[in-house]
Amino acid sequence: SNVKGGVIDGYFSQLGLATAVNGANSNWNPWAPGGVQPAAIAAAVDAAKYIGPTAGGTFTRTGWDGRVSNTFGKLAGGDIAVSLGLDLRKEQFEVISPAILESGDIAGLGGGVAPMSASRQIRSMFGEVNLPILRNLEANVSARQDRYSDLAKDAQPITGKASVRWAPVNMVALRASYGTGFRAPSLSELKTPTTLGTTEQFNDLIAGADYQANALNGGNPTLTPEESKQKSLGVIFTPRKNLSMRADYFAIEVDKYITSASASALVTAARAGQTGFVTFNPDGSPNVIDQRSINAGLAKFAGFDFGLNWSDKFSFGQIGVDYTGTKMTKARLTTPDGTEDGLGKMIDDAGNTLKLIGNGGVILKYKHKINVNWAMGAWGLTLSQNYSDKYRDSNDLNGDAHYVPAYSIYDVQARYNMKFMKNNTLKLAVGVKNVFDKNPPIYINATNFFQYGFDPTLYDPLARLFYAKATLQF
Repeated sequence: SNVKGGVIDGYFSQLGLATAVNGANSNWNPWAPGGVQPAAIAAAVDAAKYIGPTAGGTFTRTGWDGRVSNTFGKLAGGDIAVSLGLDLRKEQFEVISPAILESGDIAGLGGGVAPMSASRQIRSMFGEVNLPILRNLEANVSARQDRYSDLAKDAQPITGKASVRWAPVNMVALRASYGTGFRAPSLSELKTPTTLGTTEQFNDLIAGADYQANALNGGNPTLTPEESKQKSLGVIFTPRKNLSMRADYFAIEVDKYITSASASALVTAARAGQTGFVTFNPDGSPNVIDQRSINAGLAKFAGFDFGLNWSDKFSFGQIGVDYTGTKMTKARLTTPDGTEDGLGKMIDDAGNTLKLIGNGGVILKYKHKINVNWAMGAWGLTLSQNYSDKYRDSNDLNGDAHYVPAYSIYDVQARYNMKFMKNNTLKLAVGVKNVFDKNPPIYINATNFFQYGFDPTLYDPLARLFYAKATLQF
């Protein structure tokens, strides 16, 4: 992927503006009627505008993977299936930044952006065994080892999963699973150059209120992978051949969660004896605080997944309904700053943006999708409802709590499948997303989305969209 950008108006060089306004020969008048300045100063201010490229970059992934599968022996329920695989890949990216953006001189473009490049090699080996213990009892066991070339610690995580499915009677099936996982820190989390800036304002015992210290920001090469444990327990109920209902409970725990701590929390920890994050001035006030990301969080999630499938044949075709929904019951993150509850909200009671949501968006208490399908011969039609529950975003200008209300978006698609020359199939589809051209609810920005007025993680800014596609299988 290759990302490029540019600005054509609305941005300026802070140094250029300061020179134009404060120069020895400047006759800039802040009280000029209507703000109209003399021609010379107006031209100098206009020359401070920045028109040109923003920071961009490239990301490349190349790889090879292979798998072999076969049966190996038998159990009472059937053949034992075994699969082994290997995955080799290389990831590399480069951030390209014009010199003037690297300096941080352009107002409104996020401060200084340093150019950088990084790469890594990843090797993965995995295996899976499916065990049909009895005709109505099946187990599955898998394991995987990865090796990351750029990690200082825990560079070869081993993960696995075990699951079992038991059908005591024909209409009921029970299933359970337990597994472990990991997320390696990204190249940007590891390799972004360290820069010196300032912390957020905080109250310090020695320096006083609204104090700001020097802050180190950027990548942290000592980061290790996040480690997870996940378990699930579910039931599938099929009272009729054309009706199936399912419910699954899941719980996920992520340790060594990559996060950052507030300046006040790091200073408090340093004064309690923890070293490595804060240096102090001779008078005891904080001097430099290392606010780069660390493996210091513990995240816990839990909830229920629901599903229902029904279909039947009528004289006018086959009708089907497919429902999938998720009800979250827990979304909690513990960091050096304390414990936050991120369920259905983006800020805490003090108005601070939750670390748990990052730039990924809110964790909704409930959401679902319903598809109503019709098919007759080669023709098909689907109507979909996408529902999002209400949630709390940032406070309004009066400081009062604001909520994004629940809303639904409807989609429709028509299909036609045509067979020709025995085994060849041509699939044609036309559709409309957001059929009623619904505008999003008012959203007050709580994180760094760079949009205002709507939530881009839940609403497509293209609004109503018409599309067509064709697929040829041969």
